Amino acid sequence: MMTCRMDDLRDKEVVNLENGARLGCVCDIEMDTASARVCA
Repeated sequence: MMTCRMDDLRDKEVVNLENGARLGCVCDIEMDTASARVCA
């Protein structure tokens, strides 16, 4: 399991796992605090 801070996510690049397309860097994030899951 990977843990990171919200600030660390800004430096990560998002890649589509199905086709390998690079989608860009994280600039905005929506998180469900009850389940600790990223929504959008």
